[in-house]
Amino acid sequence: MLAFPLHMASATETAKGDLETKVYEVSFLTPAKGGEEGALATLERVKTAVSSMEGTFIAEGTPKQMPFASEVSRSASGKRERHNEGFFGWVKFEFTPDNAPALEVFLKKDVDILRFILISTVRDSGPAPRFLSSDRLEGETIRKREVVEKGSAGPVSEEELDKSIEQLVGDKA
Repeated sequence: MLAFPLHMASATETAKGDLETKVYEVSFLTPAKGGEEGALATLERVKTAVSSMEGTFIAEGTPKQMPFASEVSRSASGKRERHNEGFFGWVKFEFTPDNAPALEVFLKKDVDILRFILISTVRDSGPAPRFLSSDRLEGETIRKREVVEKGSAGPVSEEELDKSIEQLVGDKA
């Protein structure tokens, strides 16, 4: 069940009394036993349900087979089904908030949907732009560290080595 109110008449009604549309996304998991054809059929059923509620499609993701992070179980036909892999699909669409509860009921009743989430989201044209910004190096050039050649100091006597060790140990103690 959704935890937020799906319809607030004062906020979503226009001057004509018509409801404004909102953008929603439904993501779902289907069992692997139906194969890719079964997952595509489930996607088509979800799209048909949305279009029957006068929804407008924005984007969709073809169901992709993947292992689940944890076991998904459900009770079906009097016994427990356990699934470790399946298909993940999603559809983004726009329709009135009054239709969301009916779509949720449809998704709960579909026997080929293991889990689903219906969320209110925003319309976007793609992934967020990726750019890196850092003010730490702004205006500066990166300089390479000076490399000290090993072995150029020559042999070290035991007395010099003991003196260096005493200085290091004496600083910490």
